[in-house]
Amino acid sequence: MWFTLQAVTPDYAARAPGTLKYEFVIDASPERVFAILSDIEQWPKWFPDMRSVVWHSPPSERNRVGARREVDTKSSKLIEHFIAWEENKRMAFYAEAMSVPLAREFMEDYRLEAHGEGQTKMTWLVHYRLRLFLRPFDGLVRIKFGGMFESATKALQAYVIRTAGA
Repeated sequence: MWFTLQAVTPDYAARAPGTLKYEFVIDASPERVFAILSDIEQWPKWFPDMRSVVWHSPPSERNRVGARREVDTKSSKLIEHFIAWEENKRMAFYAEAMSVPLAREFMEDYRLEAHGEGQTKMTWLVHYRLRLFLRPFDGLVRIKFGGMFESATKALQAYVIRTAGA
């Protein structure tokens, strides 16, 4: 069963009631990091909670604004809709639907910038509005999903190093 979420725009961060923010440096260029993030086959190899990712968009409409994909994680399935796609700089999507009734709005925003020689500063933002019945449990949701995203940041850093030169 799917639960529909509200569509959001790239400026959703300004009004999102909940935000998780991760800033870290990766020992690779923004081009390499973006290549990993834009390749759906890479995600299950570095994101610990990820089972699979499949495109809903035809090949000619992938890797750009408007593209849609389905993500299967240990905690839920999501249909994601890309709302920002700036090659080697930024990608963002919102969840159109989730298999669990967790949020009314949900967006992830990945921002990359060159940092020193051959490094990337990545800012990973997760913005959300929980469904009304879950709002009293926001602290628990932050702990659960914050831990998941925190481990993913470390796993991405390790994956980039492990696959260097591959």
